[in-house]
Amino acid sequence: MNFRVEILSLKCYTANMYKIIVYETQNGKCPYYAWLSSLSDTHKMRVSVRLERIVCGNFGDSKQIDANIYELRFHFASGYRVYYAVKDKKNSGSFNRW
Repeated sequence: MNFRVEILSLKCYTANMYKIIVYETQNGKCPYYAWLSSLSDTHKMRVSVRLERIVCGNFGDSKQIDANIYELRFHFASGYRVYYAVKDKKNSGSFNRW
């Protein structure tokens, strides 16, 4: 598995900063970005703002669905879901959209 590191430009005033790592397939495709690019500009912005908040430790409406898999829930449009894992307690996450 390959992962692409994304740097977000939000300034956080907390010690609990998370680094978002986006899944990339062996042939260089990112399912998350393919999904994100299919959204309207308004919905892209709402998802992006949510990810910026996650960098600062504010996950908002999220739920653990398995031992290592979590779900971000978005309550607009058709109720989007983004699935992620927290790599370790040192605050690193990976995001994928299924």
